[in-house]
Amino acid sequence: MPYSHWPGPRWITWLGILMLIAGVAFARPAQAADSHPLLTVDLLRQQLATPVQREGRPTIDLRNYTVDLRPDSALTDGFYRLLSSGLQKPATTPTLDLSYAVVQGDLDLQRLGQREPLYGDNLSPLLSEAGQAQLKRDRTRLLQLNRLSQSLLIQGQSSSQQIYVFKAPLVAVQTRFTGQVQGGDTFFLGRLLASGAVFEQGMAVAGARFNRAVNFSGADFRQGVQAKSSLFFEAARFDQAQFRSGANFQGAEFKADANFSRAVLAGDLNFSRVQWQGVADFARTVWQGTASFVRSYFAKALFFTEARFDAPLVLRQARFSEPVNLRNAMVGGEVDLGDALFPTSAYLNVAGMEFSLEQTQILGTPGKIGRVFSVPQLAGNETLLRNLERNFRRLEQISDANYIAYTAERLRLKTWQQRLLGTNLNTASVTALVRAGFTETQAVAVVAQRQEQLFIGTEGVLSVPGIDLASYLKVRDRIFALNTFPLIRRLTLALQWLWLGGLVVLSRYGTSFSLTFGLGLVAIPIFALMFWFIDRYRRRRVSPIVPPPDQRPPEHSPPAVATK
Repeated sequence: MPYSHWPGPRWITWLGILMLIAGVAFARPAQAADSHPLLTVDLLRQQLATPVQREGRPTIDLRNYTVDLRPDSALTDGFYRLLSSGLQKPATTPTLDLSYAVVQGDLDLQRLGQREPLYGDNLSPLLSEAGQAQLKRDRTRLLQLNRLSQSLLIQGQSSSQQIYVFKAPLVAVQTRFTGQVQGGDTFFLGRLLASGAVFEQGMAVAGARFNRAVNFSGADFRQGVQAKSSLFFEAARFDQAQFRSGANFQGAEFKADANFSRAVLAGDLNFSRVQWQGVADFARTVWQGTASFVRSYFAKALFFTEARFDAPLVLRQARFSEPVNLRNAMVGGEVDLGDALFPTSAYLNVAGMEFSLEQTQILGTPGKIGRVFSVPQLAGNETLLRNLERNFRRLEQISDANYIAYTAERLRLKTWQQRLLGTNLNTASVTALVRAGFTETQAVAVVAQRQEQLFIGTEGVLSVPGIDLASYLKVRDRIFALNTFPLIRRLTLALQWLWLGGLVVLSRYGTSFSLTFGLGLVAIPIFALMFWFIDRYRRRRVSPIVPPPDQRPPEHSPPAVATK
């Protein structure tokens, strides 16, 4: 036995092992408690007296603390009083760092800010040009509301003549807020970084102004987010965030790009009347609640690429200036595009979009909505176009259904033309591939790739080293991929192309009544004139109709005698 070689009695060995296990077990709770020590007034004074330097800026370091701001806490009053004074006193406003902390109770950022008069020039030097312009608009709007109230003799609550200004940059990386974070009607002058933060009671920033960039990447909002009429002057990031109980951004304005990609959104999601001045990125989002974008304005592109909608998507009366990308999106609920405005520069890219005719209805303005759907090619989108056509026929929007059918046949004609005049990836030489638009290096790589495995589709070139998406889009309309393309098949395809081309050009595949009727009005007189000309020409060259000799009567035959 190996224990026979150990010095001392065996019970001492077992006692030592048990003491070691007990020490580890009791040390873990102590370590957990020490990882988030409780912030006291004395500790707060020490941190305010000795700020640390981070990124060239003084920082009030409250990381990893437990900040108890509940009403019955002894810290609450001192926290707001001392910290508010510490954030306003220095010439260079320090950063408030709450990263990895646990904040118990509601955090009222208004109490940490400074009250400034809405009128006057105190705020102007602190704001960017866009912020100063917005401040002027706020003053004008407040003046108009006051005049309206006086003209209507309204004796309601008067509008505030002051504004809360939060000057310090706020950092709250992976912070857990057990209460609500409140910052309504506050002008945030510094950046706001709260990536990975957990908001157990949500966030209320209605009417807030964010002068610098906002980053809520990966944040977890377990209760609702109230951001009604808020304003974001610089980029706002909510990518990979989770909105578990809804979000209200009604009337908000995003002056720069807004990134909600990979976010999970549930509950009541109100994005109505929002002004999107930058790119609105909702790519790969999951919508578990109704997405309402009623009367929103999109100055730049809107991305729903690979998004999944388990509830209705409402874009009614929305205005678009650039394309809306729904490529590879999955739509499980109703899509309402009623009275949406699409100028000539805007359209719906629905390539690869999936929806069920039994569960989904796509609604839009009759006679207009069918013209805004766009797919780059027929391959991979034929079922989608067929479902769109059936959707509009079921809704009795015949003109929209006809236009979808015309679009499908026009894309089919384009595909056939591409096969007749394009370059076959599986048989073309390096020179032919270069003429199609590849570089010589890319062409050599394509030839080397097909020697190992033939291309099934044109998208296969994306797996070739040295060919990226931009290179593929450059040559997509001039290449095709077939194993063999014999001459007989090419001639048959050419005849089909001519026939379909005639239908598309002359009658839009039978979907344009005016074009078909007009061609009929022209064709009828032409054929009538042609037959009239043939008839007149035939009369000028009349050939006598003479019976054959065996049917002619003899010239000198005796008269026939009638018999009974």
